[in-house]
Amino acid sequence: MAERFGASNTRRMEAIAVGQPHEWVYRGQILPTDGVVTVEAVITGVDPSSRLIRADGYLSVDGRIIYAMKNFTAACRDD
Repeated sequence: MAERFGASNTRRMEAIAVGQPHEWVYRGQILPTDGVVTVEAVITGVDPSSRLIRADGYLSVDGRIIYAMKNFTAACRDD
């Protein structure tokens, strides 16, 4: 993202873009006895004018999907 939108000393990255709606569905939890945690995201949109990336994804534990994410955004903002 920093490469796409030109990172600089006057810009900051928002891991979750402020003011953008999103959805997060919980279907379980991560336990100390669990093994492999995997996070995958698919970019569903890029808005160059507002320097925003939108994605859907999930988090799985040992192959079980326990969190689903929809319309998550990250943004590059000027300070």
